[in-house]
Order: sequence, then structure tokens, then C-alpha cells
Amino acid sequence: GAMNGLSLRISLAFCLFISFAHAQTTPGKLTFALPVHPGRITLEQGAWQVVELSAKPNGNEWGERAAQGKQHMLAFLFAAPDKAPLNASSCRDGMLKAEHAEPAVQNRASMRSTSGVEIALAVLLASKDARMSLRAFVASGDLCGDLLFNAADVQPGDEEAYRLRMETAKQTLLTLTFDPDYKPTFKDAFAYADVEYTKHQYSGAAAA
Repeated sequence: GAMNGLSLRISLAFCLFISFAHAQTTPGKLTFALPVHPGRITLEQGAWQVVELSAKPNGNEWGERAAQGKQHMLAFLFAAPDKAPLNASSCRDGMLKAEHAEPAVQNRASMRSTSGVEIALAVLLASKDARMSLRAFVASGDLCGDLLFNAADVQPGDEEAYRLRMETAKQTLLTLTFDPDYKPTFKDAFAYADVEYTKHQYSGAAAA
């Protein structure tokens, strides 16, 4: 009945909350790791609040959506064996081409995080609403990290507000670490499986 459905949804929401806790394998950091494939990205969490996690069934993609006020970050770590060997720039250019996003690119640049990781950047201007976003990429071997930053409260043409939002993104990127040789732990595998299972159950319940 309706009460049973409500109880199931409350239970699933609680499970999703537990998944968020499990996924934060290092307190104070946003951690991206796959269950079997080597490699890990970390970012200092700062004021970012995780609002959604995703895990592909094939074990090759982990994603996190986070928010800081009206600024948003969507980030993925994924394996692309057919594209190896990758570096930051080739991952960026390959992803933008595959998404047919090249016409939106306003500028390409690069930077290094404090730990020395090469980060390839692209500033994009959305054709439908003229809003800017920043894409950042790191890569090695067949592993790529793709991070998108945008701000819902920045009006088109407001250069100062955009600059401030991008400065927040830059400060986050400076904290990035990337270890392509990192060996996944039980915690990483458990967090991945937990999110994958919870998402599958939640989508099934929502369709019922």
C-alpha cells in the first residue's frame, strides 16, 4: 500500500545518506576511486557539500555532484581503455570533441595543482543562455578525471561575479591530487558497490 511505499522510500533515502558517508573514505576530502582499476583523485572538500553520487555498473566510472551555495561542481573519474594513452590535454580535447562541445569553447589553458598535477582547462559559453562554465581534466594511461564548475546565480555578462566563482573553482583545483597507481582498498570497493546498489534500488522503487 501507500504506507509501505513511503516506508520503502524513507528506507532508501536513509541508505543513500549512508552511502554518502561511506563514500567519504578520507574525512575532509572528496575522493574519487574505482573498485578495481588503479587510480584516485582527491580534492579538499572545503565548503562543498556532496548532493549526489553515481557509480556505473561496469566499475569504470565514479561521479560526484557537489554544491557550494549556488555554485556547482560535477566531477567524474573514469577509465577509457580505447583512448589510452591519455594526458590531461588529450582527455580534454577528446571529451569536448565527443560531446560536440568544441564550438562553445572560449579558451583553453592549463595549470598545475599544488601537488604538481597537470590540469587542462576549457572555458565554455553555453549557446542557449550565454552562461560560462569551466571544465578541468587530469589523465594518465587510460584514466581520466573530468570536473565541471558553473554558477547558477551569475548572470550573462557579469564578469566580476564570474571571476569570483572561477576563483573558487581554481582554489579547489589547486588542492587536487591524482595518483594513477593508487590501489583501491576495501573501503573504495564497498563505497562503489553501495552507491551502485542504492541507485539501482532507488530507481526501481521510483518506477513502481
